[in-house]
Amino acid sequence: MLLMGLITSIAFVVFILKLPTPVRDKLLGFDLLVDIAATIAMMLAFAGSYSGMAAAVFGGLIFSAILIVLKKFLGYDHAMWHNRKLHFVHVNGWFSPRQQGARA
Repeated sequence: MLLMGLITSIAFVVFILKLPTPVRDKLLGFDLLVDIAATIAMMLAFAGSYSGMAAAVFGGLIFSAILIVLKKFLGYDHAMWHNRKLHFVHVNGWFSPRQQGARA
C-alpha cells in the first residue's frame, strides 16, 4: 500500500512538471499550500483503512520532499505586495532557465 502513496505522489509531481513554466513557478512559490492540498487529496482518496491512511501520509511525505527538490533545482516565483498589488519575482534555482528577478 505504501507503493500506492509513492505512485500517487509521483503522479502529482508529473502533473506539476507538465504545467506551463510561469504557472509551475508560481505553484512552487506557494509550496506549503500545494503540499497541504496534495496530502489532503491523498487522504481523501485512500480513506477507509489504516493502511490507506499510512499510504496517504507516506505519499504526502514523498511529495513534500520532491517539492523541496524541485524548488531548489528549477527556481520559483516569490509573491510580494508592492503598492497594493501582488508582484511575482523569480528566484533562480540551480538549473533555472529564467533570469533572476524577471517578472512573470
